[in-house]
Amino acid sequence: MNVVKQILKSIQAPPANVVKIIAVRQDGKILILRRSRVISITRQNDLPGGIVDKGEDRVEATRRETEEETGLKLTKLGSLGNTSFWSAAIGPVDLFGYVCEVEGKVKLSWEHDKYWWVTPQEALEKFQLRKPYKALIEKYVENLTKPASQTSR
Repeated sequence: MNVVKQILKSIQAPPANVVKIIAVRQDGKILILRRSRVISITRQNDLPGGIVDKGEDRVEATRRETEEETGLKLTKLGSLGNTSFWSAAIGPVDLFGYVCEVEGKVKLSWEHDKYWWVTPQEALEKFQLRKPYKALIEKYVENLTKPASQTSR
């Protein structure tokens, strides 16, 4: 099935609800993916995640997308908030970010063809990412550097 038709069939009326995940290993490194040529001629760098299917809640979508795209299992999940932006491919997007501790070995789906485990700082400095995805990593880093009393609110 054509990828665009598959995407359009699964989404609700605009705006599309999309989840993106900062997948964190036990050593603190995060997962950066590269989109395959099937998805992106330019092979953009990406975070795990995708469109929330009809009838699915965002937490379910986060678990499903992480497992489908990477083969990793979520052990803990926390919200990084949400933002909105325009996507040339699907129009208006409501993006919901999550930080997730993960376990297992990466097994990429057809959507991605390469991955890296990097520090959050390396992700920000060495990888070109869409602005909303970069902002999620920045928010994650900001939360890491807050004193515990500020992060528990």
